[in-house]
Amino acid sequence: PAIKAMGFLTGLGVDKLQDEILTKAREIQAQ
Repeated sequence: PAIKAMGFLTGLGVDKLQDEILTKAREIQAQ
């Protein structure tokens, strides 16, 4: 059960990370 909870939290974290990565990628491309 602990692993499942970790996976769920990680899934939420991945969504946020992807948003940040996309934002940074756009900033880099804009330069």
